[in-house]
Amino acid sequence: MTAPAALPDLGAYRRFVVAFSGGKDSLATLLHLLSLGVPAHAIELHHHDVDGHRPTFMDWPCPPAYVRAIAQHFGIALYVSWREGGFARELRRDDAPTAPIAFATPTGIGRAGGNGSAGTRGLFPQTSTDLRVRWCSPALKIDVLAAAIRNQPRFLDGRTLVITGERRESSSRARYAKLEPHRTSILVAGDVVGAAHAEIFLPGLAYRSRRDPARSSFRCIRPDVRTGKAERYTWCPSRLHTSLSGTRP
Repeated sequence: MTAPAALPDLGAYRRFVVAFSGGKDSLATLLHLLSLGVPAHAIELHHHDVDGHRPTFMDWPCPPAYVRAIAQHFGIALYVSWREGGFARELRRDDAPTAPIAFATPTGIGRAGGNGSAGTRGLFPQTSTDLRVRWCSPALKIDVLAAAIRNQPRFLDGRTLVITGERRESSSRARYAKLEPHRTSILVAGDVVGAAHAEIFLPGLAYRSRRDPARSSFRCIRPDVRTGKAERYTWCPSRLHTSLSGTRP
C-alpha cells in the first residue's frame, strides 16, 4: 500500500481554495480537508460553470443547485466562475480571441481577458494529457480560476492553498507534483504571496468498489427541489444517466 503523501503546513495558509465540480473527487477532497480540522470559514469552493451561464450544452443541468446546497450545508463560501459563452462558444471560435472570463467576488462579478490574439478552435477536446489539444481543462477551468485569483487584490492578503483532488490510480495524474507554486504565485517583499497548489491524492478504494466501481455508492448531499434544503442521499454512479438516486440513507 502506498504511504499517504505528506501534507503541507496547513497553518501557513490563510485561505483554502477548493476547485469544486461537485463530483466525487472534489467532494472527497472537501470532506478530507474538513476532517483535517480546517475551519469552514477558511475554505472557498470555486465552481466553474463550463457552459458559461448559458443553456446546458456539455454539463449536467443539476450541478449549480447541487454545489450551492453543499456549500450551504457546510457553511462554506461558494464562488462561481465561467468563460463567457462557455464550451459552445470556444468550440465555435473562428478567427476571434478567446472569450472573457467572469467570476464571482465577495462584492459582485469581476471580469478579465477577452483581448488576446485571434484564433480558431473548431475541434472537440481530444483524449490526451496534452492540454493544447485537451483544451477544455485550461480554457474552461484552469485559466478561469487563475484569472479569478489574479484579479482580486484580496488574494494578496496572506497565503492561499489551491487544492484539487486526484485519483492516484490514474497513471498520468499520479505523476503530478503533490505541492507546487500555483501559476498565480508572486513575490512581495521577498515572501511568496498568492497561492500554492496542492494535489490531494484520493485512494480509490475509499469510495469505489474493487469489484464494480459503477455499482458502488456513497452518500452525498443534494437539494430537495420541494423545500430548497440540502438533504443526504445515497448516490450510485450507474444511475447517473437517469437521475440521482432517491434512496434515502
